[in-house]
Amino acid sequence: MLILSLQLAHDTYARIQAIAERDTEAWDSKIRVEAGYIQITKEFIPARRHLLLKYVLMRNPYLSPGVKLLR
Repeated sequence: MLILSLQLAHDTYARIQAIAERDTEAWDSKIRVEAGYIQITKEFIPARRHLLLKYVLMRNPYLSPGVKLLR
């Protein structure tokens, strides 16, 4: 799940990077596409992974109570 999400983010970033940079220059924007990519891959995807694993572990009666979430 995490690897697929990161791969999708990486592939999308690779596809739009050049166009996004031209758009940033054309609009004289201070917001860079790299900042969004880093935020998605370093913050959003890992946080969502943790929440989903927590949800699954809490609702699965076959897992032992001592299972710890990996970060």
